[in-house]
Amino acid sequence: MTTRPTAPAAAAAAREDRSARVAVTVFPALILAAAAFAFFLPDTGQLVAPYTSIFLGIIMFAMGLTLTVPDFTRVAKHPLPILVGVIAQFLIMPLVGLGVAVLLQLPPELAVGVILVGSAPGGTSSNVITYLAKADTALSVTMTSISTLLAPLLTPLITLWLAGSYLPVAAGDMAMSIVQMVLVPVVGGLVIRLVAGRLVARILPALPWVSVAGISLVVIAVVSGSTE
Repeated sequence: MTTRPTAPAAAAAAREDRSARVAVTVFPALILAAAAFAFFLPDTGQLVAPYTSIFLGIIMFAMGLTLTVPDFTRVAKHPLPILVGVIAQFLIMPLVGLGVAVLLQLPPELAVGVILVGSAPGGTSSNVITYLAKADTALSVTMTSISTLLAPLLTPLITLWLAGSYLPVAAGDMAMSIVQMVLVPVVGGLVIRLVAGRLVARILPALPWVSVAGISLVVIAVVSGSTE
């Protein structure tokens, strides 16, 4: 039976669910609009490029606010999905990249790029899409962290195996980036939710839109720098 203290939290969660459903529905249109804006107005789009890491941190902080410590405890108690995710990340995805390169008969430089993308770890966007889809966000964040920590070893080796090109990855830089842009913001969000749960409950419905806006700005920054 639901008690009175939990009723506001349940209502806030319901509003967040409705907001997330709307956000995930319009998400593709907003991303395409952001890409088109950046393509046709690259100079304007480059104005936000220096703040990409800040946007990514804000996105992960917003997601941290939606999570609780038991979410990660549950993930730690069931490691099989993490193992499956690692296998998919560093075996299935690179092979799919190789298959695309062979199927489309891409020139060598493009083939290496596609295989490299398939061999790279998941990032903030995957966490956002998981969150908007109301899937297991804690599992996604955990997978992002683990795959990024493994990437300095596995990504160069897989690229060498499938593409014949060894591309070194700066392990220290990658580890620092995962700490700065994923772990610190998520932990910060968790802590604030612990100490100010009622306040966080009030803003939960707005958090899906924070994530969508953040990813849209990142797309603008990336596309505007690659229009050529």
